[in-house]
Amino acid sequence: MIRCRKMLMIVFSFVVLPRCITSGKQFDLALLPDSQTMFRDCRRKDGSVYVKAYRDGQFLGGGEVDWRSGADSRLNAEFGSSFGITDLTVDLSQEQALVSGRYASRLPGMGLTQDGIITLSGNPIGLTTSEVSCLLAFSLPITWGQLATTESAKELAVRLPGRHVSIRLPSGVAEPVCATVSWRKWFIIPQQLDWCTTGYNSTELHLANGYKLEWTASNDESRS
Repeated sequence: MIRCRKMLMIVFSFVVLPRCITSGKQFDLALLPDSQTMFRDCRRKDGSVYVKAYRDGQFLGGGEVDWRSGADSRLNAEFGSSFGITDLTVDLSQEQALVSGRYASRLPGMGLTQDGIITLSGNPIGLTTSEVSCLLAFSLPITWGQLATTESAKELAVRLPGRHVSIRLPSGVAEPVCATVSWRKWFIIPQQLDWCTTGYNSTELHLANGYKLEWTASNDESRS
């Protein structure tokens, strides 16, 4: 009985309290000069980026990725080689993740949690399908901006079910916009994802287990 009570207290501390406790005041998107480009509704969008993948600093490979998102938050991404051949296709919806192509077996098993968070080899990466679409578009989800509160002059906080997002705003045009998504695996183990972009010049996404993705817009622009 005592052990069960301790477990209930842990769950309450990490799941219930973060949803109830808020700090700062509601953020007004209109106060941010570039809010229209930073926070976007990323449904019905498409683009083409060149992606490089690393693990523990070792280069794994790279290629062209053509992606498009639907009205229902579905995301389709086709990974091509330099020869114009589609090597891998990933189709993500709110219910399932489908992977096909000759390199599908090389990709860690992809799936979705009950909350719609994408998983690799059973481990949540901290992002939903619609959120990945925004990051590919060098933007932040409009829902984050609508829920954000101000922690300081240059930091916003977003509390989502089971996750916390910290957004660091740039001081100048050349500085990156960065976001950290944090959550707890099994309610206990801290996990986080880091993302930074300087617009179309450079974007980095740091995942768990030493994985890092970098991408730039093909032809220095994205399509929408």
